[in-house]
Amino acid sequence: MARKTWLITGCSSGFGAEFTRQLLKRGDAVIATARGDASRLQSLKDVGAHTYSLDVTLPAADIKAKVARMIEEVGEVDVLINNAGYVDAGFVEEKSEESWQKQFDANYFGTVKMTQAILPYFRSRQSGIVALIGSLYGFGCPTAACAAYAGTKMALEALHETLIHEAGPFGIKSIIFEPGICRTEVFSDENFKLDTTFSDPAYDEVRNGLFGWVKGTHSDGSHAGDSVKAVKVMIDVVKGEGVAEGKEMPTRLILGSDSVDFVKDKLEKTSALLKEWEVIGRSIDVAASASV
Repeated sequence: MARKTWLITGCSSGFGAEFTRQLLKRGDAVIATARGDASRLQSLKDVGAHTYSLDVTLPAADIKAKVARMIEEVGEVDVLINNAGYVDAGFVEEKSEESWQKQFDANYFGTVKMTQAILPYFRSRQSGIVALIGSLYGFGCPTAACAAYAGTKMALEALHETLIHEAGPFGIKSIIFEPGICRTEVFSDENFKLDTTFSDPAYDEVRNGLFGWVKGTHSDGSHAGDSVKAVKVMIDVVKGEGVAEGKEMPTRLILGSDSVDFVKDKLEKTSALLKEWEVIGRSIDVAASASV
């Protein structure tokens, strides 16, 4: 496939940095961004990336101006990878309003603003790909203390599916990747936050067990997902190469055994629930039978 230029958010670590390194090795061009000083991306600049400071929580007008500058200086952009984000854990009863807002500002509204900034450009070209980094948490919450993070990922699902209808007619494709937990810096001190605004002792047992597991698995690297393999597959799918050669790009891709297993279980339970309650569900229609 022809050389592409990728604009990627959240490149200081994790998927973003891995995307950049692999794409450059494939001969593609990368605009790598991260919040804070661009010097944080020096190692990626050294291997050929165009690097910019970009905080996705900035006002929409500022982000549009920054994206316009990148396109002016680097040239055409073919793919937007909305990757920036972090995990802010905490129990519903305890989490502060501020922590909820910050989680959505970074994970969801940041993606919305980046997408808004690139869409007019893609629309004028009648081509382009918007990729969203979702999560198995976009399908549900398999653990406690994840309502805020999962809420952002579920919101991305709605954004993605809406883009299919709105942007598709202009030749713009949208795809959402739904990886399980991979061995990245997602649980590092910078990317994993724990809201302890209240810390009611009633939740201590669950809190200590859950967050002890999080820190333990991060330190010993026991997460099932391989981030290098995951990024390779995601790139293959967008470019139509490797494992995706000869296949049409899917609208979503579930990655990792934990994600596949969770989604299958959720779908099976939802199907069973629908089967049990379908008649009742249909009974509220205006023309429904009164015999229910």
